[in-house]
Amino acid sequence: LVIEVQTDAGWQPVGNTSLMEFDWPSACAEVGIFIGEKQLWGRRIGQRALGLVLDYAFFDLNLNRVSLRVYAPNTHAIRCYEAVGFQHEGRMRQAMNRKGELVDILLMSVLRAEWPRRAAHS
Repeated sequence: LVIEVQTDAGWQPVGNTSLMEFDWPSACAEVGIFIGEKQLWGRRIGQRALGLVLDYAFFDLNLNRVSLRVYAPNTHAIRCYEAVGFQHEGRMRQAMNRKGELVDILLMSVLRAEWPRRAAHS
């Protein structure tokens, strides 16, 4: 899904989000998000987009669990995920070579029981 913001010039695409890696018998999926316009970081655009995706995942697709993976150095994204309601589940140590440095990958998730439908996201 494309994430757009309204500007004086109209709606402009600034990123994307998706649900993937569906495990239908377990009612689980993984979410990914990317906001490419760095000047828009910190404006809760990612939080609002994730809120809409989680509403869709839990209440339309009837999923029970949505997870994600994030590079440990990406503290901005981690704060966003925590603010939305994702909980830390684990750490894959030195699991990714990122620009010549081995970094940890954090595992996070949110469960339907932890996610009330939130009008602020819609």
